[in-house]
Amino acid sequence: MWTRRHHDEAPVPHEESALARSYRYVLRTAGEDALKDVHRAGVGALDAGDRQVLLTTIQTQLMSGARLGVDRADEISRLLVLGERRRAGSVIAHLPSDVLDRLATSVVHESESAGLLEGYDEWDGADPVVADDVDSGYRSGFDTVRHYDIVQGRAEGGFST
Repeated sequence: MWTRRHHDEAPVPHEESALARSYRYVLRTAGEDALKDVHRAGVGALDAGDRQVLLTTIQTQLMSGARLGVDRADEISRLLVLGERRRAGSVIAHLPSDVLDRLATSVVHESESAGLLEGYDEWDGADPVVADDVDSGYRSGFDTVRHYDIVQGRAEGGFST
């Protein structure tokens, strides 16, 4: 599915298999909670060697998860979903094709069970356009003042006494 030109260049997509297309559909159209659920099951179904490859790819590409071990499938799947939601292909484009195929197989199987492939037959293959003003919910840091204001029901910054 993916071929590397040189070890330091990004992978180049080749003709997409039905499995890869289904997986990409799920990644681009499912809600974040549903994605986390199917990836939790999908990552959990991988053997320790494949999870290690996935974790190493996440650590390299997202510079996150340095303290995780391969037994932490929930956290690995969460980072994978957040990375892919933030920038499509940031992780999966860098996985070896055999590991990606096993991950995609597990996730697509879980997605079928969860009904996340409804509408796939009509999908044109294009990634959905995300408006600039839509907040993905991903934050690289935690803004305590903004969080406090949101919790308190205030949209603007500042504390009141």
